[in-house]
Amino acid sequence: MGRDKSIYVPEDKSVDEGTFALVIQRNGQYLFKFQKAVPWGKVEWVNMKKFDHEDVPNDLHLRSAKIKQKVNNDGLEAVVLYADMIHAGMDKNEMRANGAEHAESDGGVTDSKSISSSSGYRLSFSDGMEIPNDGVVHASQRENMGRAVDYLIEEYQITSQIDLPYSGGIGRATLNTEPKKSNGSEMAHPYELSDGNYLRTTMGRTEKKRFLKRLAEEVGLEVSVSGEWLED
Repeated sequence: MGRDKSIYVPEDKSVDEGTFALVIQRNGQYLFKFQKAVPWGKVEWVNMKKFDHEDVPNDLHLRSAKIKQKVNNDGLEAVVLYADMIHAGMDKNEMRANGAEHAESDGGVTDSKSISSSSGYRLSFSDGMEIPNDGVVHASQRENMGRAVDYLIEEYQITSQIDLPYSGGIGRATLNTEPKKSNGSEMAHPYELSDGNYLRTTMGRTEKKRFLKRLAEEVGLEVSVSGEWLED
């Protein structure tokens, strides 16, 4: 049986696996997640839950949300909010039933994984700092990478130690004063850093790890990865 064509499915596939998207349409609101529908399948947008407009939780929050609008011949078809993490006013049983766990330690920030040492993305620096270090699970590479670079900015003033734009040896500008790549084109989903600079996060997993290693070396640190960074 085919999908309901009245439901707009998010089109952006440049996001990290584990990203959420809330699609708002006239006939309701739909929570999607970019994941494998089956273990052997490809990563795709999976519809996790439908809300009637009056049933949407009052405290539904999306972290690091990006908003896009889809227009057709009749006008506005859908508004899509992409987010790394989601926080909703649902109880634990309802969140588990829809593929998300409730993280008590962060006031209800949720992601699609259970909270364990092997879930989510984690980075460890040789100075003893772990990212994340507040009990939150980072559901996306983008979030984990961005927070790690923010740490290097706040503790080591990394962007004052290197020339921007900075590629980290992976060929294209990954850190820049504006959300643009080396060729002048716009970064897709840039991560705005705590000092106002921008981080490109849409390269592959191996490139991300190579970039973080090179960036940490700029201030005399080593970095190791764990959790879902180690998955194939």
